[in-house]
Amino acid sequence: MCILSPRAVLAFGAAGVLALSSVHAQANPAPGGFDGNGVWRPDPGPGLSAWTLLAGFRDDVLAGPANIRPQAGAALHLDTQKMREIIEAAPWEDAQTGQVFGAKVMVAMPMPDGTEAVFEIFRTQIMHPELQAQYPQIMTFAGTNRTPGPDYGAPAVFDLTPMGFHAQVRAPSGTILIDPVTQGDIEHYISYYTRDYKTPAAPGGCGVTTEEQAAAAAGAPGA
Repeated sequence: MCILSPRAVLAFGAAGVLALSSVHAQANPAPGGFDGNGVWRPDPGPGLSAWTLLAGFRDDVLAGPANIRPQAGAALHLDTQKMREIIEAAPWEDAQTGQVFGAKVMVAMPMPDGTEAVFEIFRTQIMHPELQAQYPQIMTFAGTNRTPGPDYGAPAVFDLTPMGFHAQVRAPSGTILIDPVTQGDIEHYISYYTRDYKTPAAPGGCGVTTEEQAAAAAGAPGA
């Protein structure tokens, strides 16, 4: 049985992000309004959010083997069935032309500060059609942030598989990831900036952030 790793799924799905940016370049912003502090708060509308913001994680959630433990982020609970029902309606990208046909689908994604941003999404096909037919539970998507603000237009890729939900948003404010917080737990997640996660330090060493790892791999100045 061949199951793609979540990170592999995200990597393959990235190719579809530019297609959405061009196809829906004139898309309207997500519905919402400004709060008393002048901050835009999206209104996902009924049925477009499957997330619940938590005050924190219970001890029993954190007792299992860690999947990810950022230094900061939003603690979340996901209604997996509701998420599946929302995103299943997304139109498919044509694997040959990169065009997207069909009615747009909007879905709310949690941000590290605890707010939600609304994304316009479409389905991507990274597996051979026969393999996709064998494993319909593996769903991959790309999308664009449609919430007015500094991160408007940010591209995203995400997947929903038997291993849970995973997302990556490349926003001007920083790269955002959404991951299960504990291995084997597909209900509890954390939304966080890559800069807020340091890899566990080796004996005698020091941890580094995922952004520092990427800079080192690219040979960037300061790496």
